[in-house]
Amino acid sequence: MFQKSVLDKYIKSIDAELLEQKYKEFLNLLKPTKIKQIKVNKELQYQEGFCKRQTLFIKINKVCLNK
Repeated sequence: MFQKSVLDKYIKSIDAELLEQKYKEFLNLLKPTKIKQIKVNKELQYQEGFCKRQTLFIKINKVCLNK
């Protein structure tokens, strides 16, 4: 999909500490209790709560939601 040189350049530019921190935050979302809660909730309820709690996108990616 990408040329090896492009991938190598991108990989070298990644801050390893930041990547590790964000990966740990991501893994925190995969806890069994969190997964069970997601399965129990209806899809729309979870999507609304997902945006309100600002879990994945805002905490990890620093994405802002339009209000």
